[in-house]
Amino acid sequence: ITVGASVAQFIDEQLFLNEEWGS
Repeated sequence: ITVGASVAQFIDEQLFLNEEWGS
């Protein structure tokens, strides 16, 4: 696993949670 992949996964999770709680 690379740092870039970890960051991308983190951002992806944040966006997902943001959409879930933002609705």
